[in-house]
Amino acid sequence: MDKHSKDGQRGFTLVELIIVLVITLVIMAGIVVLLSGAFDIFKSNRNLLAVTDSSRRAIASMARQLRGALQLVDGTGNSDENTLTFYANVKGPELSFADVEASGNWLLAPRVKWTFDSAKSEIIQTTTDPGAGVTPVTSKLASHVTDLEFKYYRQGTRTEIEPPQDFNLNKETGVIRIIVKVQRGNASRTFHQDVFLRVSPRTPEGETMIIASVDPTTGKQGDTITMTIVGLGTHFMYDADPLKCSYVTFYSTDVTADPIAPGNVVSSTRLEGVIVNISSTATTEDLYDVGVITGTENPYPRVNAFEVK
Repeated sequence: MDKHSKDGQRGFTLVELIIVLVITLVIMAGIVVLLSGAFDIFKSNRNLLAVTDSSRRAIASMARQLRGALQLVDGTGNSDENTLTFYANVKGPELSFADVEASGNWLLAPRVKWTFDSAKSEIIQTTTDPGAGVTPVTSKLASHVTDLEFKYYRQGTRTEIEPPQDFNLNKETGVIRIIVKVQRGNASRTFHQDVFLRVSPRTPEGETMIIASVDPTTGKQGDTITMTIVGLGTHFMYDADPLKCSYVTFYSTDVTADPIAPGNVVSSTRLEGVIVNISSTATTEDLYDVGVITGTENPYPRVNAFEVK
């Protein structure tokens, strides 16, 4: 009997079917591999986009705050490469850099601290407003962070500084580089931003200097009075060089003080017999900060310590 069908055609043999099946499986496996690779690339790009966007926004915020900083905090506040602390201008127009710099009233400036939480892989910002005496506010700046580092460079150079605990950052540093390393899944990136500072010399954080008290605390329009001023950890002094001699300031033209004489300096923390002149046009009920500046030392003033009656 003829093995062929009556129309002259025959079916696939078992070997042919196996070959076709193997070829089909190979092709399907290749497609799966290609799709899996494409999915991995898509997932990696999505992760990279997420960490890139988050980190860029975080580093931009940090650079903006640091660029407008009123003052860096010296000493222990910046003693390691993963922490940075400074007095920030986060209150807007009501706390201008010029006003605070002129008055030396850093108590009004919120204190911002950036730290790297390795356990949570986050950059943490802690803001404290000592003037208002509020509880510190903590917020997360960025997540998926593997490292946060700050590098310091001298003014006008690229000489890197390793600031010890008592290093005066305000005088020795012109640029701070913020370095943020992030990773999510297999995607990792490193970002950095150089920030040029606009800080001014201030009493090192390790030396707490403040005007502790003034006496009297009130005066009348047109009066000339004598005042005693007591400081804490201060260095009041008389010197023939006006740049080294202490001077008393009320940060106003309505109330002024005569130049310091040798007899005014009882000790490095006490001034007596300071001649204070109150303008006849001074606004009554006004409160004035009282400060004493000696050379580059600018202690915290006594806030709202003197009133014109």
